[in-house]
Amino acid sequence: MSAISKIRQQYYALEFSIKNKDQAVKEIGETCNIKKNKVYELIRDAKKSDFYEILLKPPLIVQKEKNLRDEYGLKDVCIAEIENRRTDPKKSIAEAADWYINRLLNKVETISISGGTTVSKWVDIFKPEKNYQIKNPIKICPLRSDLWIEEDKKEDPLFRTSKLTAQLYENFLDNGVSARLLDLNVGIIKNAADKAIILKKPPIAETLNEIRNSTLIVMGIGSLKNIDSTYRNILKYSGFSNLAINALKNSGIIGDIICEGFTKDGSIKKTKLNNLIVSLNVNVIKKLARIQRKKYVVGLAGGEDKIESIIAVIKGGFINTLITDDKTAERLLIKSK
Repeated sequence: MSAISKIRQQYYALEFSIKNKDQAVKEIGETCNIKKNKVYELIRDAKKSDFYEILLKPPLIVQKEKNLRDEYGLKDVCIAEIENRRTDPKKSIAEAADWYINRLLNKVETISISGGTTVSKWVDIFKPEKNYQIKNPIKICPLRSDLWIEEDKKEDPLFRTSKLTAQLYENFLDNGVSARLLDLNVGIIKNAADKAIILKKPPIAETLNEIRNSTLIVMGIGSLKNIDSTYRNILKYSGFSNLAINALKNSGIIGDIICEGFTKDGSIKKTKLNNLIVSLNVNVIKKLARIQRKKYVVGLAGGEDKIESIIAVIKGGFINTLITDDKTAERLLIKSK
């Protein structure tokens, strides 16, 4: 048996489950009778290949990923293990996204991201690795404009997508990877006439054009189930009363992607919120998701309250890659039967 096969047999869970990597490497060396430096070398070589997830993940997780890909027709799936009940699933998903997205950077020219708590947690921890051969600066764009009114410029990244993109941009620069930041830094739009003028402004038009050409889109998937969900809070801040939000639910809306409401079957339902922001048309996202060879349209989501929304977004064709946690993966597989 080869050294790397022994590592695979003994320590599948290294990447996600063992926090003290030095201790893990020492134990691998002792178990497999391999010098510590050799273990590091094998792991480093594995990280450069697409076999990394097979080599360093538990086989049950790898099988679940394959089953989800097959059952839902996805390009790819990445599942984060939840160590115990106290583990924050969103943090685990963010950590899995950090690893997964780092694998893609050689193929990426433009990254566009949405808001949301899970995306925010990913941006908080994301550290691009330096060893990528990137010819041009990676362009970083928001998928929608900010949500604020002039007298109340909210700093919360759930509302200020520009704060998240700026942080992501700084993450690239801080880790020695060249990047360029584009923006849609306008607040809540008052009327259709103002929106028409804003869309024609060169910086806004340039950013929207770059978003349409994104090679990587990273989105949260919203839900109306949770009383404190990001989508519900955005609706409230944008002037929707509890009565109006309940009316949206009664009309069939169960969640959102970039503030576009969708129903259980994956159909989009327009609301007045769409008139208040500048964002990429979801039909363009759908088109990008279909270009499976070159485009990654990634949904980050997990939890019981997101199951229905994840299935709807997949049905609607709005993502081709899902990053979730193992408990959510199990529920999705049960629902697919």
